[in-house]
Amino acid sequence: MSGFVKIPRALRDHPLGGDPEALAVFIHLVMNAAYQDQEVVFNGETLPLKRGQLIYGRTSYAQKIGLTESAIRRVMRRLEKWRLIGSKTTKRFSVITLLASDLWQDNDQANGTKKNITSNINNIKTQEDAKKPSLPEITNFIKAKKLSVDAEDFFNYYDSRGWMFPSGQKIITWQSLVYSWSKREAAKAKPETSWEVVK
Repeated sequence: MSGFVKIPRALRDHPLGGDPEALAVFIHLVMNAAYQDQEVVFNGETLPLKRGQLIYGRTSYAQKIGLTESAIRRVMRRLEKWRLIGSKTTKRFSVITLLASDLWQDNDQANGTKKNITSNINNIKTQEDAKKPSLPEITNFIKAKKLSVDAEDFFNYYDSRGWMFPSGQKIITWQSLVYSWSKREAAKAKPETSWEVVK
């Protein structure tokens, strides 16, 4: 496969840019995705692929990138949440689709035009996502403050709730919540006081 891929500088402001594991996986997906509609042979079967699609296997990607399969699974969930990829899974394989693939792959030869990355960058970045902390950002904060909080548990808990309080109000200062979690974990770790009855 020849040609090149494009990595917009705007990724520095996207959650993907602050997540080394997700960035590594995504770049591998971009480099292996079809640059035009084509047919590929997989396990003896001819499969049609659209531009920006690829056949994906979690085990092989874990070996290529040096991550565990569970880490790859978590990364793929984050990429889907950020609307960077879509996936269709069968019993034998998965087909991954890069959303807005013109952002990543050169198509000058295909239609003689150059896509304007700046005008399309909202496909990978939204104002709402930009305000949400990434897992590496939370991890670095916890390490810097030497707090007793599991960064991934904290991230997954609030990320699954859309970074909103039960009242529906958006979480603005997540750092204060980390401190609260740390105090709660410290309280749990304290041994209970036992009383002995002296007869």
